Amino acid sequence: PVVLAMPTNAAANDTTDIISWTAVTGADSYNIYKAGTVVASTTNASINVASYGTSNAYKVEAVGDGIWYSNSPLTAALSVTV
Repeated sequence: PVVLAMPTNAAANDTTDIISWTAVTGADSYNIYKAGTVVASTTNASINVASYGTSNAYKVEAVGDGIWYSNSPLTAALSVTV
């Protein structure tokens, strides 16, 4: 399978507790990691992380279908102070 591109333009907003990124062509969904563990999955190119704790660094991974596309590398850490 083709490795998906890493999500780009990833950003965190402390005011809204939202992390966002540019959608990746071929991605079925996105995994959100905190401390090396998947804490959420979404099909959108943003997510509110307020319910996952305070002062955390999150990383995003584009998820492929496993047949044609495999998962992307993780983004750099996105710090959110909830």
